[in-house]
Order: sequence, then structure tokens, then C-alpha cells
Amino acid sequence: MHYYHKDGTVCVNALKNTEDACTIMHDYTGDETHRHLFHEKSYEPSTPCDHTISKSFGYQYLWWARSAVPADMSSRIVNNENNKILISMLEAFISGEIDKATKLYRENSFIHGATSLYNELYAEYEATLKKQEALLKDQYGIYHFAIPIERRDPLFTQLLGQERQQLRNNTCQLNAFNDYLITRNHAKNTLHNLWHIPTSVSPTVHYALYELLDTHTPESRIDKIYEFSQNSQLTDSQKQEIIQALHLSNGVIKDFASYDRAKKLNLPAIILLPEHAYMRKILNYLVYTEQTGKDEVIRQASANTIERVQTFLRQGNERGLKLLLCGGHDIEKGATGTGALGGPFFRRTNQ
Repeated sequence: MHYYHKDGTVCVNALKNTEDACTIMHDYTGDETHRHLFHEKSYEPSTPCDHTISKSFGYQYLWWARSAVPADMSSRIVNNENNKILISMLEAFISGEIDKATKLYRENSFIHGATSLYNELYAEYEATLKKQEALLKDQYGIYHFAIPIERRDPLFTQLLGQERQQLRNNTCQLNAFNDYLITRNHAKNTLHNLWHIPTSVSPTVHYALYELLDTHTPESRIDKIYEFSQNSQLTDSQKQEIIQALHLSNGVIKDFASYDRAKKLNLPAIILLPEHAYMRKILNYLVYTEQTGKDEVIRQASANTIERVQTFLRQGNERGLKLLLCGGHDIEKGATGTGALGGPFFRRTNQ
């Protein structure tokens, strides 16, 4: 049966579940939004109502049940402010905005039936979360986030069957491992967003991003990106995919995209070729040192060297570049704070 109070407020307390609430909102307000939730069934009140109520006929007779409601009462129901708030709670829930539904409830918990409706909505929300969460895990309860197999975290894919079984048998370890996978998944998604890398990229790029999650300093990230170019297990085309994904067009890694030098530096496209991996490595050490170095002399030396790299590349002066990069080892030391910038070029510029 459908119920409403004499003041026009829908009697939510008399409803069995959320579906009934959606149905009765439609019956008395003509709101088509929730029709996809309707089920052909009759239902009885789940709890007795302590207010004086009126009754209309069942849902299966909807086409004439509404007409059975007196015209003045129908208008009262449609215009009732409490009903509007309850409908807003339903709409927020159906739109996936449980926080909004919660806020509406807290602000209007005094409304008769609001608590019953909210409890039903929240129970449905938690049940939905559990169903969705189950889809994101394997049969052992370990998160794979429903990501295609070739793009999943190596920490997940490399687990042996015995290790998965051990995790399932130890709830504390399973929860801790899942928390770590969640953290890594969030961090990787952050890199996708910050570096504008679509998730549709090749599995090779996904592999590279997962590898970068284990780097915790700019220097270690520069080194790891350089290692990709030296990885004999990757083909040249795979290396090129990684280079394109992780670098700006001028060879600066996307980690440094906000640096002034990264925005202004204009280098020819050859800087992104796999054979220029070491040059890119030194270039990024220089860019990082110029931006963050504490010693003004070192920062200026880095700036001068970057300018020379830019000039030599534009001129196609390979000999000049080779001479310039002879001090590459010292550049790395200077960037990491383990030594001073040296090499032939720096000695000349600092004299």
C-alpha cells in the first residue's frame, strides 16, 4: 500500500525499502527520474506508523490510483516542502552523491521519516560499495582494481599462488598489502594526471610508471628514467614510447615541467632519440641544479652549460657536445651534493 499523511508528507516509515521510497515518490509527484528503479510488486508497510495516515491503492494500479487521491491532497503532496527534501535525498543518492544525501539528512533529520529513509539509503550505499569492492579483487581478496592484466601492478602480477594463499589466510597482512597497493595505484594515477599520460598507453609505459613509484628523489627519478634507455630487455620502439611519455618535447622530464628553464628551453627533436639518453640525463641534472642548487656559482655554471648544450644541438656540433659532457660525472655529483661541479667546461667558465 502507499501512504501519505494528511498534511501531504509521504509516510516513509511505512515503507519496506529504498525501492518503495522511490516508487511512492513517483506515484505522488510524477517524478520520472527514479522509474528505472521500479519493480512490479505490491508491498506492505514494514513498520506501523504512529501518525494518522491515508491510504491509496497498490502500485500495480498506478494508472488510476493517483486519480483516486483527492485533488487538494494531490496538490498538497506535490508542494509539500518535506517531500521535496526527501526527494532531494533520493536524487542525491541515485546520482552517487552520498555525502550530499548525508548533509541533507543532517540538516533535516527532524522531518518525520527522514531517518528511516536515510538509513535505507545508507544501507544500500554500503551494500553497493561491497559489491563494487569485490569486483576490484581477485579470488584471494587482493586488489587488482579491475585493470587489464597487462597493465596491472607488478607487485600484484608477480605474486605466486602460495603467496596469495598466505595473504588470504592472514587478514592483517592482506589488509596491509592491499593498503600498499591502493597507495601505489593512487600515486600512479596521479602521475597519469600530472603528466597528461592517457591510461590507453602501451603496457611498456605502464611498466615504467610503476617502476618510478619506487623513486623518492628527483635525482633517483632521473637515474631510473636513464636506466630504461639502457634496458636490453626493451626494444628501441619501447624505449621511445617511454621517452615520449616521460619527457617534454625539449628533453626535460615532466617532473620539472613547472621550472622556468623547462618552459623556456628550446631544443631540437633529436634530444628525444634513444641514443641521446645520457645527454638527457645530464641535461636534467643541470636543470634541477639550476632550479634548486644552494650555491650561486653552481647554479650559474649549470645555466651556462644548458645554454651551450642548446647552442651545440642547434648547430649539430657533436664534438662540442662530447667535450661538454666530459664533465657529466661531476655534474651528477654536484646535483646530489656529493661533489662540486668540475669537468673541462666548468673549469673554463669559473676562471
